[in-house]
Amino acid sequence: MIKRGFTLLEVSVASFLGLLLLTILISALIPLMQSSRAALQRMELSQICYAIRQRLVEDLQKSPTRAINYPSPSALSHFSIQPVEKVGPTGSAAFANSLIVYEVNLTVGKLSRKECQPAGLAVDYPNSYTELELNSHFTQSTKPARLLASGLLKSFQLASLTPQQTELKRLQIVLQNGPLTYSWDETVALRNENL
Repeated sequence: MIKRGFTLLEVSVASFLGLLLLTILISALIPLMQSSRAALQRMELSQICYAIRQRLVEDLQKSPTRAINYPSPSALSHFSIQPVEKVGPTGSAAFANSLIVYEVNLTVGKLSRKECQPAGLAVDYPNSYTELELNSHFTQSTKPARLLASGLLKSFQLASLTPQQTELKRLQIVLQNGPLTYSWDETVALRNENL
């Protein structure tokens, strides 16, 4: 019995059908991979935004309005929070002996958090600082800064809902990575002002 191989025509037809099938599969997989990559980037943005939100809300909810210092809300570049450490038996608040300073730099898309211990920081009543003082505290502190967002922060807003409702703050964060944006808008209730 003679073993017979494939003819040139059969090999050509099989190759053509194989290439056709491969072309169809690749043309279907490329858009799927692109949408998968976009979904992954969007998920990463949402996770980063959620982590930023968790850190900020935790700091904000430990503080009454008077312990949150943002000198120029319209051009916010630094703001500070001096959280309540404990409440005494008489109901008076004892504030932390450190100041949490956030640096917002929209030019490079950066948000950083640093714990500072400025000289003369009162624990019975929070101090008020200028933009220049907050910048000085941030740069002179020996503690490391925690980088919350780098190259992603497009917009950041922290403001009272209304002049009458200072204990409610509107927190708005917008992150952008290439064409993808992710925004978070939340109302945060601060600690009771009547401490």
